[in-house]
Amino acid sequence: MSDIAPTVLLVDDNPLIREITKETLQSAGFKVLESDTGEQALALVNQWQGPISVLVCDVVLPRMSGYVLSDLIHQLHPETNILHITGHPDISDAVRRGFPERQRRFLLKPFSQGELLATVRELSESDRG
Repeated sequence: MSDIAPTVLLVDDNPLIREITKETLQSAGFKVLESDTGEQALALVNQWQGPISVLVCDVVLPRMSGYVLSDLIHQLHPETNILHITGHPDISDAVRRGFPERQRRFLLKPFSQGELLATVRELSESDRG
């Protein structure tokens, strides 16, 4: 087992949700990179030297949707698993149907810290075999 904490890229334009999610993930031992926009997230990805285990990304973001962002990150880092978070169940269902073959999961807001951690842990461990 590696001592290196898995890295999560967290993208949400709501500062309160972003902060609570970041604190939850960090308290569970994850390294968290955070962003409030897709453009900023892409800049972080381009600067980051290590792997990104999981992208936790709101579906509705300004200027660039979360699923467009996740496609771009998937092209750069195909090993990165994706967790979309959304308060819009109709969007979640439509996106889920479009990506059945990839490691993508969805959590509907509001979600519990336990749901978040269980899903992120599962995704971060899925590529370790």
